[in-house]
Amino acid sequence: MRDNPYLKVIDRHLGIPLCYLVGLSQVRRAPDIAPVPADLSRILLIKLSAVGDSVLAVPAWRSLRNHFPRAEFTLLCSSVTYDTVRTFPFFDTILRLDLQGYLKRPAHFLRFVTDLRKRSFDLVIDFDQWMRITALLTFATGARHRIGFDPRDQHRRFCYTRTTRPPRNRHEVDNFLDLVDLAGAPRGVRRLELWIPARDALLAAELLGRDQEPAKPSEMSQLLVAIHPGCGGSGKPRQWPVELYAELANRLTHRYSHLRIMLTGSPGEKNLVDRIAVKLDKPCLNLVGSFSFTQFVALLQRCDLLVCGNTGAMHIAAAAGTPTVALHGPTNPNKWGPVGNRHTVVQSPIACSPCLELGFDYGCTTHPCMRMISVSRVFDAVVSALEFAR
Repeated sequence: MRDNPYLKVIDRHLGIPLCYLVGLSQVRRAPDIAPVPADLSRILLIKLSAVGDSVLAVPAWRSLRNHFPRAEFTLLCSSVTYDTVRTFPFFDTILRLDLQGYLKRPAHFLRFVTDLRKRSFDLVIDFDQWMRITALLTFATGARHRIGFDPRDQHRRFCYTRTTRPPRNRHEVDNFLDLVDLAGAPRGVRRLELWIPARDALLAAELLGRDQEPAKPSEMSQLLVAIHPGCGGSGKPRQWPVELYAELANRLTHRYSHLRIMLTGSPGEKNLVDRIAVKLDKPCLNLVGSFSFTQFVALLQRCDLLVCGNTGAMHIAAAAGTPTVALHGPTNPNKWGPVGNRHTVVQSPIACSPCLELGFDYGCTTHPCMRMISVSRVFDAVVSALEFAR
């Protein structure tokens, strides 16, 4: 949805009035403040965006699954996140919402909403914070217990029976766990995890010539550094420039003679990655768009380090146990930084960084912040991380 300007306009100019109409329809009804019972039969979780956020939601989903062991869990996701969430063991049913397709066939959307309501969910938890459509879908289910976020100025609160307002400087993992609190479940641990089929782990080991899981280099000559330059179709303001990634890779391979660079990215980022590959002084392993989600996780797990901007790959690497050097410009690392102790955040020195709080509402249209992160700063961070890993 973040890539479609029409959906953004519809979500704002139609979504806000609809949320207010929902609020007006509830004016005379007393709020349902009864505790959420632990013996629910049907639970719906909603998370349409994005891959990284879905990984960060794992601790919350794990806690809910443990607290409601007899419930049937349904997840409503998007085509963007489906390949990721279908590898998670928490859900009995996964539904995909094709918003762009429904723009062309509104009647299909109405049938989808009708079907959702017929499923008679006892509890619905909306893990999205920005789009009003997910709040409206939560209300449309008719569930007695409806939980979601109430970010400032988003007007989503009318659709829920319980809400929490996510603080600006609080990590998303903890924000998601706040929803668990509202459902009456124990928060559990913040630990991220991912599930890799044995065949994908074997493929990664054979391709990279590494049997370790995760990689534990004994010599600097065995180092493998992954660079993931893209940040998705809507994340260009978060991308570090191509020429700076290339300069970083060249400096690293000249410092460590046997260090290998692995370039990764989605199929839509092939041109971006290829522009870096042609600028490198030494051959690299260019794997852009070549693997499934679980194969990508297995590859990152065998790397000694990942360098990237604020994108899903950063959270995937953190969940896989791979240290990261994460570059942040418009985004707040306190909210979206890598989870764990073995990661280094390099923040833009520009005074207005960070500026993004939700969705795509960046503070400017020129986005100079990422370019202001120098190669020297990133190089020093990478060297320190590699030396620490020895």
